Amino acid sequence: MNRFLLVAILVAAVTPMKAKAAIGLKCSQWLESRKYFQYDARTETWRDARPSTAPPVSQEVDEKGAWSNWYIAGHVVSRTFFDLYLAKHGAAVGVTVAPVNPKEETLRIIAEVEKLCRGGLQQERKDYDVATVIDLVAHSAITLRIQDVTTMIERAVEIGKRLGVQQR
Repeated sequence: MNRFLLVAILVAAVTPMKAKAAIGLKCSQWLESRKYFQYDARTETWRDARPSTAPPVSQEVDEKGAWSNWYIAGHVVSRTFFDLYLAKHGAAVGVTVAPVNPKEETLRIIAEVEKLCRGGLQQERKDYDVATVIDLVAHSAITLRIQDVTTMIERAVEIGKRLGVQQR
């Protein structure tokens, strides 16, 4: 099979698609609800440092925020499992794939979602659904994995050319 066809099939399989799982949480709501949250790297936990004078977050926004955290976790877990298999297959053709660190990846996604939400609000004056932004960030990480898979395919083709046709 032509390697370009293989790459085309792979790209088509992981091409980012518009989020269909809208949480119903807008970026402005998400940013406002997370305004006082701080990550403590020592204890590896988030804490709410909301002053007593700050208005509480509505129950609806709080629940949707919890769903967005689960949505991020789902993306991270699926990539973690994907990376395990990808590393195994990469090793077969001499390609090293560094697996994702779930804690670091979760923090990276949250920071990137925050940055994109702020950019959308400030520069484009658009209040996107947080699920759409999470999908964009997660798909960008998958796009980087396409490069690893492409390298694997190229190495496999090189190995095949070197070994030539083997008689059974």
